[in-house]
Amino acid sequence: MTPRELLEAAKTDNSAMPLIMSLDDSVRELKDKLYEFKREVKDGMTNLRMDIAVLGGKVEALNERVDKNLVEYKTIANEMRADNARLDAIEGKVLYSATMTRRDGNMSNPENINARRAWTEEEFFSHTQWFHGTHLEWGQKIIEQGVNAKFNKGSELDFGYGFYLTPNWEWAKEYAKRTINLASKDKTRIPCVLEFELNLKDFPTKKHLFFRELDVAFADFVFQNRFYSKASEKQHQYDYVGGPMSDGKPIEDFYQFRCNKISKQVLYERILRPREDWQLLLRSQEICDSLVLKNVYDSEGGEVNVVVI
Repeated sequence: MTPRELLEAAKTDNSAMPLIMSLDDSVRELKDKLYEFKREVKDGMTNLRMDIAVLGGKVEALNERVDKNLVEYKTIANEMRADNARLDAIEGKVLYSATMTRRDGNMSNPENINARRAWTEEEFFSHTQWFHGTHLEWGQKIIEQGVNAKFNKGSELDFGYGFYLTPNWEWAKEYAKRTINLASKDKTRIPCVLEFELNLKDFPTKKHLFFRELDVAFADFVFQNRFYSKASEKQHQYDYVGGPMSDGKPIEDFYQFRCNKISKQVLYERILRPREDWQLLLRSQEICDSLVLKNVYDSEGGEVNVVVI
């Protein structure tokens, strides 16, 4: 019977009352269970919120620790960079001191007194008469094809690849002779010197660099160019560079350094040994194209008749 039918029956038959009371008790029991279930759910939600709050606090504390550690890491990294900079400065001073001591000792030799002309940047780059030492075969190619700004690319040279000049005819002559003796298989090649006219003042916007003396900055620059001569990413971006020459046997010295036969300090001492040679590097094709050939000389200073085809 349905509850409605029981209710109708109870109006005429008192025997249905026990059933109605039993049903009422079942409903109350079900309500109590439902209430208990709701209370448990509510308590569970409260505990869950508390757990989430505790977890959020832990995450926030962890983030604070991460931020604090990050600040400490940055501080330590900055201190390490500062220490490295100080060490580099100390190393430079040590190299400079050791090299200058060696150089001063050499300069006390009567043969070395006043060997080097002291050029200023203004004087050097205002100079217009320049010489290039080579052999006659290459000289002929330069005359016919012009000067290539990428000349010597991949070679180990003080200022990197490019076209080199010197303000002194004697230096160019000696370089031409030495080049043939060291590099040429054909010893019958004729050394020659090309004389050019160049006015660098015509290129005021070109990027340039000048070394007035043999110092650690010069040695660093030479080391960068000679040690990384074939690594294009290490090459400088100057259009022209002027300064003194390193010692006369840099190829041998750098070979010994690569083989760990000499230290970097010894290498720097050899780079900075005093010489009287000065050099100009041209790496701008525009500047190379402005060179005006004036004369071609043999190794004795006599003019050479070069036929331009």
